[in-house]
Amino acid sequence: MPEVSTEPAVFHAPVRAVIVEDSKRIRELIALNVERYFTGRIHIVGEGVDVKDSVPLIRNLRPQLLFLDIELVNGTGFEVLDILGDEREEMYIVMISTYEKYLKQAVSYGIVDFISKPILGTEFQQSLERCIKKIHARQAADVRLLENARARWEANPYQDSRSLLAKAVQGHRAVITIRHAGVKEKTEEIVIHDITHCQAEGGYTHIYQENKSSAVVDSKPLARYEEKLTEYGFLRISRSLLVNPEHCRLLQEGKDDITAILPNGTAHPAEGKHIEPLLAYLRRFKEK
Repeated sequence: MPEVSTEPAVFHAPVRAVIVEDSKRIRELIALNVERYFTGRIHIVGEGVDVKDSVPLIRNLRPQLLFLDIELVNGTGFEVLDILGDEREEMYIVMISTYEKYLKQAVSYGIVDFISKPILGTEFQQSLERCIKKIHARQAADVRLLENARARWEANPYQDSRSLLAKAVQGHRAVITIRHAGVKEKTEEIVIHDITHCQAEGGYTHIYQENKSSAVVDSKPLARYEEKLTEYGFLRISRSLLVNPEHCRLLQEGKDDITAILPNGTAHPAEGKHIEPLLAYLRRFKEK
């Protein structure tokens, strides 16, 4: 008799997708392939044809998946990504192009997959299956991060998080390995305690350290550093900023207004979904 799985079924809402492509025929072909192979799994929520109309469309719809043509009628897909800046971290990007010459540049922009023209069904399926898997993995990681963060904030007030970080540093001077962006095979170990903050800039993560004027730049997105550093007390402030409260100050000036003050004196307001856990964090600090 076959075994019956006791694992609960995991429901995933359809992945929200936007197509940016100036050819109506290609847009229709993508939509047809999505309907044919991914009904109920991918939902196309919008279409754009050029740089001007695509950026506000993407910002408004906030897709998880972006089909992006590189050569648009009045610009390039890379211009769309430049304007979006750090916002592109929130989506997985599939490049659509006839020209493989763009592949190297695409990697530097964080584009995760490539579909060549003419679009073939098998290639399309394989590419989108990889993307869906990555999107679901990110969703699961986000849930775990939120659950772990809430548990830490409930169990450890502000001083305890500082003690946790200090203990890790005093015991074995915990380090993280950075791979320098654009420098082949160059890696560097950085002491976690020395990191003041990590900032997403132009698709890269800039890691700033105490008593150092310049940042170390890694091609990994900020979300990967969040996964590694939150266990040492680091806090996500916004899409583009992760701070070490050992070096940065958090100020609450209103009911929901939180600002992070970096060592250089610049102020950065907390944004969106990051505000609620920060408020919980500060409440624990005040209650101590």
